[in-house]
Amino acid sequence: VLSGKSRTRLKWVRRLTPWRPGEIYSPAKVTELSRRLEDAGVFQSADVTLADSSQTGPDGLRPVKVQLTDRLPLNVQVGASYSTSEGVGVNSALRVYNRLGRAETLTLSANIAQIEKLVGLQLSLPDVGRPDQTLLVEPALYFDHTDAFDDKGERLRLTLKRRLKAQSFLTFGA
Repeated sequence: VLSGKSRTRLKWVRRLTPWRPGEIYSPAKVTELSRRLEDAGVFQSADVTLADSSQTGPDGLRPVKVQLTDRLPLNVQVGASYSTSEGVGVNSALRVYNRLGRAETLTLSANIAQIEKLVGLQLSLPDVGRPDQTLLVEPALYFDHTDAFDDKGERLRLTLKRRLKAQSFLTFGA
């Protein structure tokens, strides 16, 4: 049972559940679902609990309740920097959370310094293909201006990050 103030699709949450319908209740598996939802990074709160015994169905099964509250849909960051190699710079980022209802994050960023100028996007798609696997797609345009040369172009990074254990990750990229 999905409730709360969230755009998240029930189908996406069901894909994250580490149990099958009708399986015997396991507190560890409920905790695992809660961790997966929190790891998405788009919720202000994610509560997973076993429904009250009064909600037991005629088949003897009790539903698991998932209550999600989205974080604010937009986040704006602005900063400034200075380094002896890059000089003075400004940077900014605009993040949009959970717009499509599958816990994705879209980030538009810009960094402008005396040497480097960069505008990029990052689309983070959690649980792509399987739980605990995040796909990052990062196109960017850049322009570097130095006394010795000018360089401009575009780049595309694709990264697949998979959680192996609580603090272990495997990352592939191109």
